[in-house]
Amino acid sequence: MNEQQLDSIKRKNAWLHDLVEVEFPTKESLEGREIYFRTLETLSHEIVEKSLLLTKDNVLDAEDIFLVDFHRLTVMFSILQSQRWDEQHDQEMIIEYLTQIILTPEFELYVGFQDGEPVGAAIVSHLEGNTLISDLAVSQNLDKQQFAADLAKKLDSDKKLCETIVLEN
Repeated sequence: MNEQQLDSIKRKNAWLHDLVEVEFPTKESLEGREIYFRTLETLSHEIVEKSLLLTKDNVLDAEDIFLVDFHRLTVMFSILQSQRWDEQHDQEMIIEYLTQIILTPEFELYVGFQDGEPVGAAIVSHLEGNTLISDLAVSQNLDKQQFAADLAKKLDSDKKLCETIVLEN
């Protein structure tokens, strides 16, 4: 992985770290951040061929995947993200932490739906020709790699997918 790709990961993590850098953060949101960042240490990143993602069959169509642009979708995003943790306490702290997200064009949140139910969530960011698809969270009905491919197709159709794709595992 080159320096720009590593920078895109560091940039996303710095943004998430700063979510609760406010005057009076709640104890729960600070604990949620701590739980989240402990998990980051176990994750890896890989460069994925754009063509591999774009030629995979769809489970979700582009119109099933929504850019988070209001609070209710942020809550759905946070709930899906929390399911990445096994312990209920950790899940509650993650929800408290991630619902603090202030939406910004540099870091886009996406939630995918199937039969009206939220089934996938991810963060997408772009830096110097690289698209980072991270924080992939899916329900038991969907595979992470499949959701990444479906999201990549949506990004491509919206002219938002760069040539180099970095995928967080």
